[in-house]
Amino acid sequence: MKLIGIGDNGQESLLPQYAQWIEESEVLVGGERVLSFFPNYQGEKVVVKGGLKALVERLQEETRPTVVLASGDPLYYGIGGYLSNKLNIEVYPYVSSVQLAFSK
Repeated sequence: MKLIGIGDNGQESLLPQYAQWIEESEVLVGGERVLSFFPNYQGEKVVVKGGLKALVERLQEETRPTVVLASGDPLYYGIGGYLSNKLNIEVYPYVSSVQLAFSK
């Protein structure tokens, strides 16, 4: 299972390898906004709503190739810390909001 950070410009912010992992996955998990970046996704989309406990329980049972999407750097006050403590998940961050602010 992979957790990929994504920028506000959607698919354009992804490295080619990340885009390939998403295309090859069968389950794509994320908030409504980040999932909207993938209107032609062929697998099952799971919207993150409510508490993360139910999401973790579902992901623990998932056997299909799964990618979780998060805005920016999921380990910087994001979903990444929680999920990495509960699941065997690989984290691939995008730049954080703080990094973007400092770059301007």
